[in-house]
Amino acid sequence: MKKLLYALLIGLVFISAITPSTQKKIALIVAIGDYPEGGRWSKLSSLSDMRYVKSALVKSGFDSSNIDTLVNKDATKKGIVKALDDLYNKVSEGDIVYFHFSGHGQQIEDDNGDEADGYDEALICYDAAAAYDPVTYHGENHLRDDLLGEKLNRIRKKIGAKGSLVVLIDACHSGTATRGKEDHMVKRGTSDAFASPGYKPNIKIDLNAHPEEGMLEGFTDGMGSMVVFSACSPNQPNYEVKDAESKGVGSLSYAFAKSIADLPAESNYHVLFQKIKAFVQGEIATQIPMVEGNLDLEVFGGKYIAKPASIAVEQRFNNASNKFNDTTFIINQGQLNSINKGTTLKIYPVGSNEVYAEGIVSQVSSFQSICLSNKPLKKNAAYEVKIDAASGGEFSAALFIQNNDGKSKMGGMIESQFKNDMKPYQYLSLSNNPDYTVDIAKEPSGAYKISLLEKGDSVRYVKTVTDSLSQDDFKYFLNGIKRSMRVKYLRNMADGGNFGKYIKVEIVPKVKQTNQ
Repeated sequence: MKKLLYALLIGLVFISAITPSTQKKIALIVAIGDYPEGGRWSKLSSLSDMRYVKSALVKSGFDSSNIDTLVNKDATKKGIVKALDDLYNKVSEGDIVYFHFSGHGQQIEDDNGDEADGYDEALICYDAAAAYDPVTYHGENHLRDDLLGEKLNRIRKKIGAKGSLVVLIDACHSGTATRGKEDHMVKRGTSDAFASPGYKPNIKIDLNAHPEEGMLEGFTDGMGSMVVFSACSPNQPNYEVKDAESKGVGSLSYAFAKSIADLPAESNYHVLFQKIKAFVQGEIATQIPMVEGNLDLEVFGGKYIAKPASIAVEQRFNNASNKFNDTTFIINQGQLNSINKGTTLKIYPVGSNEVYAEGIVSQVSSFQSICLSNKPLKKNAAYEVKIDAASGGEFSAALFIQNNDGKSKMGGMIESQFKNDMKPYQYLSLSNNPDYTVDIAKEPSGAYKISLLEKGDSVRYVKTVTDSLSQDDFKYFLNGIKRSMRVKYLRNMADGGNFGKYIKVEIVPKVKQTNQ
């Protein structure tokens, strides 16, 4: 009997020795927002991207110790390539891997003849310049898609068929010309391709050729799956949006984090992408995110943390600076979780199905909300809340007034009038990263054309004035802003989750009363 037990023990030790290690989740985030001035790249809010993406990954089961970051001056081409090699060395068969890049992008002349349009796409490393210089810079610090694909495919081979790789690129290799002298809507990428003087792309037209597959080219059996999210379609700029604190953040990064936080259990990448797309186009209607890969796979192997049915209550009494008392409490969810000011709550003792009190969200940030209860909470009791009725948040819009004829008396007068007329409307503010741009331009006739532009340079409303801005002129633009805000509000409403397919919405025009 002892011999049998000994043999079984040896067998178990041997089996454990050859059993594959536990599946790990490993990530690399590259965020460049503060490029050197000499490189001619504008500043971006990429560090905000990193903050939101890290939060989303931790909620998806990634250990923070397995999330490496490469920021600003460390994210040179050499630094990024080394970080990708280090990522390769860390992963094992069956692992789930995430790679993220936030920064600028640019097209660069093809160096090996593999691109149909004659240009490679490149990520802009910290030490990459924007323009070709025959003496000092020939594009050697641009990270081409060919090299990135090579590094990622190497990782896919190592993680094998049971592993998966998710790639998110919050950059764009292209841009569009903007109205006026300066674009005050922060965007990523440039419309100027990087090329040597006299470069003529060798454009190939082959109607029988298969469409390019980007980084998914070269897939072979035994390689891990790869899903690639891009912020916009080819030849589109990628605009930044604003978070709950009105700080800039990459549209794709923010959409990814919000969508992960709101993801039902057992969701696949198709569901995730639809949520991402809905958010991005709710903010910038003309920007179209893209995705490649097998979207039927469960997000992060199905091991992400699904949106909880209840949220823990954190009580903080006697906090004089915040005027907290026994009816004030905090929940560690915020706008990122589609919670807004005015959202109503049901409060339960932990483990009970009986409602103890009702609450409402009074203040909200990206990750946290301050709430008020309609009755005191007991100091030694534990509570949790469930969402009772969602709120779409408050209406607000940021404007930038772009006067293209600033030296003239009339152009300056129109600008001043617009700024003064908007002061009584608290939901309107001025910003260098606006939702709308009011563009003032002098016509050859001497009249002034005033245009209201959305992000993406969509011209929504235009009016021509010959002298000052009248109150009727201002109300014309004010009503246009209101209409656009309503559309954006509807676009950003929660999708209803699993019950969305059962919901029918009808918009009924309000009948104007004759005595009003």
